[in-house]
Parts: sequence; C-alpha cells; structure tokens
Amino acid sequence: LIITPLDMATTTPLAISNIQVTNVTTTGATITWLTNLSADSRVIFDTISHPDISALSAPNYGYAFSTITTDAATKVTNHSVTLTNLSANTPYFFRVISST
Repeated sequence: LIITPLDMATTTPLAISNIQVTNVTTTGATITWLTNLSADSRVIFDTISHPDISALSAPNYGYAFSTITTDAATKVTNHSVTLTNLSANTPYFFRVISST
C-alpha cells in the first residue's frame, strides 16, 4: 500500500477576475465576475466604504447588506448577481465573494 500525501503547493487557489457592474438603474445593478474554478456567488454591499476588511469577520466583513449565496448546488465560473431595492441617488460599495 502506497499513500501519497496531498501536495498543497499544487492545489490551485480560487481566483476572481473581470468584475463588472452592468444594467445600472436608479434602484439596482447587476454585478458579474469570473472565477478560475467552479464556485458559488454572493455580493456584500454597503453605503459606506470598507477599504480594509482584514480584521473583520465573515460572513459580511462589516458590510451592512448581503445577497443570498447562489449557485451553491451547481457551482459556476461565470457569476451574475443582481442587486435590487437600492436607494436612488446613493453610492454603494461592494465586494464579490465566491467559494469552492
């Protein structure tokens, strides 16, 4: 019997890229992004900027609002989350979150 340990150096980390905001209206927007691995999709957002979340806790890392996690059963590499019921004429700050 030969047991080979998992070589963590060869495990591909999840990478997020090509984040875009489209379909902007006075009360909504669609956030899209890509991942190199199949993953789920979530967006956290707020009317306040959170430039450093390193000391904040999951799941929202200090953000006031979160979408539900989608694609949990069938993970994807092309992500699209629509934000609705936003306040008109209000700037929003967001982060996309994906996990494998």
